[in-house]
Amino acid sequence: MVIVYKHCDMSHLSALLSSRKMTKNVVVTDSLFSEDGDFAPMVELVELRKKHNLLLVIDDTHGTFVYGKSGGGMAEEFDCERDVDIYALEL
Repeated sequence: MVIVYKHCDMSHLSALLSSRKMTKNVVVTDSLFSEDGDFAPMVELVELRKKHNLLLVIDDTHGTFVYGKSGGGMAEEFDCERDVDIYALEL
């Protein structure tokens, strides 16, 4: 089942995750939204990952080679590379 949460609204996402009966949930998000330039709330996503034991998937297409000290993307920018389970990107 796919459930969509409100754009960058971690309170809404947390409420959805709390109401789920599934034992394993997956959250997939862009790291940098190209339409409006918003950054995903990486720190809050990592907190939710730990709280709900979920799999965190980040599409870092727009952040890789642009953000982070060595171009490692948004997770590197927010010092949470080890907390992202899967990175997706296009070159």
